[in-house]
Amino acid sequence: MKTFLRDVATRQYFRSADHWTFDREEAHDFGFIPQAMRIARKLGVSTLEVVVSFEDSLPLANMSLADFLRGLSRPGRRRTAGSRA
Repeated sequence: MKTFLRDVATRQYFRSADHWTFDREEAHDFGFIPQAMRIARKLGVSTLEVVVSFEDSLPLANMSLADFLRGLSRPGRRRTAGSRA
């Protein structure tokens, strides 16, 4: 699994604090979401998203950092089999 930060506004991936790239292969792989989030908070860029992918595949998921953090603070109601939405 690879974990990246991408700026939605510029569509560039984080490479280092001073360098961003359009090429995901050149981007910094944080490995784990918490590590990416720690850097994202330090950067303070409101348009960042976390991108997760496996090996050379397309991104598995991407979610804005704000949405991710909102989800942590307000976990959704769990549904069980047979329950109604």
